[in-house]
Amino acid sequence: MGLVSTLFVAACVVALVAGVIHLIVIMLELSGGGSGRSEDVFKRLDGLNEATERSERVVRDESQVMRRESETRGKMLRDEVNEGISRFAGTCRR
Repeated sequence: MGLVSTLFVAACVVALVAGVIHLIVIMLELSGGGSGRSEDVFKRLDGLNEATERSERVVRDESQVMRRESETRGKMLRDEVNEGISRFAGTCRR
């Protein structure tokens, strides 16, 4: 699995865990229990949300960098192949 795929899966897992925790907190709030701890849980959820957003940004940024690097390497390879073909054609004409 590539780096981008791994980071994407990690970001999805973090988002899923944050969602499940959020549902549990809502259920506790509705049942009237855990009112003292709910603020702490909400702070943690905010932290998870920020971490998820950072992970998503990192995945997008890394994906763009990898795409640009791939384009650059592809162009360099095409240029090398064209140069090699031109040299080969030049030696065949002599």
